[in-house]
Amino acid sequence: MANVLARGEDGAFGIQGTAGSNGSNGVQGTAGDCPWHASNTEPGDGTNGSKGQNGSRGTDGGDARNGSNIILRVTNFIVGVDIDTRGGIGGNAGTGGSGGSGGKGGAGGNKDDCDHSGKGGRGGDGGNGNDGGDGGDGGNGGNITVIADQVTTGTLNANAEGGPGGLGGAAGAGGSKGDGGSGYPNGSNGNPGPNGDTGLNGPKGADGMITIEETGSY
Repeated sequence: MANVLARGEDGAFGIQGTAGSNGSNGVQGTAGDCPWHASNTEPGDGTNGSKGQNGSRGTDGGDARNGSNIILRVTNFIVGVDIDTRGGIGGNAGTGGSGGSGGKGGAGGNKDDCDHSGKGGRGGDGGNGNDGGDGGDGGNGGNITVIADQVTTGTLNANAEGGPGGLGGAAGAGGSKGDGGSGYPNGSNGNPGPNGDTGLNGPKGADGMITIEETGSY
């Protein structure tokens, strides 16, 4: 049995997005007089934590190549033939990068050693998770044509199906919130970052045509 393999190459996989860096922590407030009275120097407030950096987008999967077109010419089609001209599989996309965590708010001044302290700083927001890349396109199946002077008992096992598209990349997770700094009162917590979106799957390639032609020239 003759075999003809002419499939398209699969697409390359995408690359995962880079995760965002964590936000910087806030700075503790300046010290005031301790013990503190109404006329003394007030302790300073803690500074806010900074926002986490956003993650980067995952890259797209590569497009697959098409299967080759095959024309087989025979005199008398009495043998079995396997021909594979399927399109390649689209590359899967990269996952979106996750967002960095928000920085912690700074503590109020005199927080650790006095009965009167400054306000705690607000925690930073988490960075945004980014989107997953899109899956690559599936390759088209190649056309298969058998031209025979005479068709007797031959068997054609042909596969010219279009290749499936690559999978879209998963969404990157948003960064976690930064905690508020301790103080009087304590600082408020930041907000978690939003997640990215899942990438789109690539489309399936078109199927090739399979035909057997008998010329009748025997």
